Formats: sequence, C-alpha cells, structure tokens
Amino acid sequence: ICIAIGAMAHGADNFADSWVDEKIGISQYPLSAAVACSRFCYELENLWGIW
Repeated sequence: ICIAIGAMAHGADNFADSWVDEKIGISQYPLSAAVACSRFCYELENLWGIW
C-alpha cells in the first residue's frame, strides 16, 4: 500500500497518473497541502483510537 497525498489548491492533480490504480477525494473543495495532510492524519488517529 502506498499513500500519496497530492494536494493541489490550484491546477490539475495529475502527478501520479502514470502509477496510481485509484484516486479518492477527501473534500469537494481544493485544499492546501497542509490542510489535506492534517485531515488525513486526523482520520487515521480516529480510526486507530490514538486520541
């Protein structure tokens, strides 16, 4: 499993198109890299019961 966070506030999110099998979105809005990483980490913390 490889997780690549391609946060693109502006422009196309196509940096991994040549090696990715599936893409998912975590928001219907464009997010900065900092916000995308924060949201992703927050959900992993909830899933694993860290907090």
